[in-house]
Amino acid sequence: MKKVTLLFLMLTLVLFLSACSGKDKTVSVFISGDTIPLRYADNLTLVSYPDYTIATLRNPWDTLKTLHTYILVPASQPLPAHMPEGTIVRTPLRKSVIYSSVHCSLMDKLGAAGSIGGVCDLKYIKLPVIQDGYRNGTVTDCGDGMNPDMEKIIDLHPDAILLSPFENSGGYGRVEKLNIPIYTTARIHEGINRSYCMTEKLYSSVRYLEKQQPMQLEDFHIESFEVPHDGTDNVGYCIEIDGKVFAFLTDLGEITPTAAEYIRKANYLILEANYDEEMLRMGTYPQYLKERITSRTGHMSNIATAEFLSENMTEHLQYIWLCHLSKDNNHPELAYKTVEWKLREKGIIVGKDVQLCALKRTTPSDLYEFE
Repeated sequence: MKKVTLLFLMLTLVLFLSACSGKDKTVSVFISGDTIPLRYADNLTLVSYPDYTIATLRNPWDTLKTLHTYILVPASQPLPAHMPEGTIVRTPLRKSVIYSSVHCSLMDKLGAAGSIGGVCDLKYIKLPVIQDGYRNGTVTDCGDGMNPDMEKIIDLHPDAILLSPFENSGGYGRVEKLNIPIYTTARIHEGINRSYCMTEKLYSSVRYLEKQQPMQLEDFHIESFEVPHDGTDNVGYCIEIDGKVFAFLTDLGEITPTAAEYIRKANYLILEANYDEEMLRMGTYPQYLKERITSRTGHMSNIATAEFLSENMTEHLQYIWLCHLSKDNNHPELAYKTVEWKLREKGIIVGKDVQLCALKRTTPSDLYEFE
């Protein structure tokens, strides 16, 4: 199923009528962009770059905070190699679900009514293009806007859902309640629901894991285990399916004996290599933040990760992905070269004895298939 992107009304014009002619080239995040002047929207900022546009939505209920950041990339061009943090949206959107008659009217005025695949509260929408679309089967009635038919929305595979900004004071209502279970420890769930970033709290989707207590989920055998980091009850995960073992450790200040035990089980390993020591030392971060990052409950440096891997390599480890690279204090090639160098010192040849990849921060990885 396609990922459903949640957007607000203020992005409608940009997303559906975006006519940016993307250039097939790598964009540096340091290139300055051009701010697009807006006449009426107070809480929306648009900044145009050669290969993408950044749309920043200010929280209307707390204007000192950013509600969402979207990176708008024309669907006709490849994803740029370097992009800032944010939700990537391919434009123009081709199919949407609209929750309100006001939004439908705006879409009609923009000449984008053909992109509406479903609506809520159909009985209140008197637009001929919507009523005709419903009669001929091109527009789906998704039920009441306060209690939409989620199965119909899922079946539509929309690129976006446009919600009323008044619903649940910015929450996503029943969109959260898709009955997709979210598994983690009780303390992490408590931390998630305390976070100011969570405008819609988790209730029915909550599922609990106990650290180092195996759990069977369909064909997946899952264990969580404690890792040292200054967040709420941070854990790594060890997942086994069909005899293949995956280990995930994305935030940790050091590799403890417990973490090492799970790493040594892995055929496929996702492990943090957060910063280069010299880049961090010479960088602009304040001293207290540098000390936090380098502490035993902070993050793993390239060299620390490299040294552990070189000393703990197993014959059954096939793939290593380096993750959570700092955008200010690291670079994918630098992380890769550091680990490759340390492995080579131990006679371990990348590409022959093990595969190595440094994951980028803001773009999806390649799709890997394992037989």
